[in-house]
Amino acid sequence: MFITYLAGNEHSSVLTPLSDQLGYWITSNEGLEERLLKRDDAGPHKGFQPDSRVYPNPEYTDGSSDVDPDNGNRPFSRLIVEIEYLNRGPVELRERGYKYFYERSLVRMFLGCSLFGDNKALETMDLNNLDYCAALVLWKRDDDNDEIKVHEAISFGTIDLTDAHKKKYERYGQDMLPAVESDSWIRLENNGEAREMVIPKKGFLYKVNSVSQADKDTSNDDDPQQIFFTGDGIEDFEVDINKLIG
Repeated sequence: MFITYLAGNEHSSVLTPLSDQLGYWITSNEGLEERLLKRDDAGPHKGFQPDSRVYPNPEYTDGSSDVDPDNGNRPFSRLIVEIEYLNRGPVELRERGYKYFYERSLVRMFLGCSLFGDNKALETMDLNNLDYCAALVLWKRDDDNDEIKVHEAISFGTIDLTDAHKKKYERYGQDMLPAVESDSWIRLENNGEAREMVIPKKGFLYKVNSVSQADKDTSNDDDPQQIFFTGDGIEDFEVDINKLIG
């Protein structure tokens, strides 16, 4: 039987590199730093604070509708990240993710990372000499109809996800994110080779304006509607999976 194995500060051994990668992607791409903000929140179990989130700078959004009361009236998050170890299993993760999406069409992507280890792992907490299962799943809204779908599901631990874990991701039910079908998992071996998950930039930039509210010319009522920022020349965000455990 496998159980989630990380505790205490070990949570940051996954969150910190992922958060750093997000921050670097934002600051190293021209046009993103002034338009996107990243925030890490270690919120209470029943609170509404994910481990990490990326949302637009209010100056580059429609302030009248892009206001999230669960994020201090900041713009709605385009990406929400949850890393699970002791407090939520796959079913609870999908239920949690559903709450972030529910009635929030501007929330475009939810990235869930779960780690599982056996009982012996709790005795040593030696991550370098440990067999563990790990899952990284990206759910996102369809660009055409806003339907929430599984975009990619990756098994990346030293050993593959067990059938028991996959069944929990595959379970159907109301008020939870779509199931991950057992045959849709991508297995990335832990063999030192480059391992990545590509997260589309389009989701981050959904309804993010190219011009700030302060710079917008409102003197002419015949001005065309605000053009959204597409980030020409900006690459998609690539999660370096090898840095998530180490």
